[in-house]
Amino acid sequence: MIPRLSGPTLINAVFDVMSYDWIEKGLTDLRSGLEFIRTNMPFDIPVEHVESVYKYIKQFLDDNIKIEIEEMAKATREDVVLMPPGNCIHFYRDGVSVTGKKISCEFFDSLEISRTMLDDHLVGIGYNRMLLDYMRHHLEDYQFVFDQNIV
Repeated sequence: MIPRLSGPTLINAVFDVMSYDWIEKGLTDLRSGLEFIRTNMPFDIPVEHVESVYKYIKQFLDDNIKIEIEEMAKATREDVVLMPPGNCIHFYRDGVSVTGKKISCEFFDSLEISRTMLDDHLVGIGYNRMLLDYMRHHLEDYQFVFDQNIV
């Protein structure tokens, strides 16, 4: 098994996540939250006060956070080589279980970020589980276990 995450790949992924401009979506959530509070409090909160809070937070985000997001977007990304040597079997989740395919190593020229990425690549049991699921499906024996621990 060859994990396709390298130091430069992780650095670039962090830059990409940190440069994501979430402000408009955050402001939409803020507006919904403020409206929920205004309509569900046992006392009246004037719309002007809600708008005042919204404008204050929007201005803060524009003056402070947006600048940092723009700086991260401009940050120099590391050169990444994700081509492992030899032949590779790429294991991936197919929506039902795990599928493995023999592929060209050139497939690894990019990184797909998913919510299971850490579990799949950085935790030893992730590979064990992936390979076990693959073997059970491949052999059509869902009780299959390895004779010894593979991790």
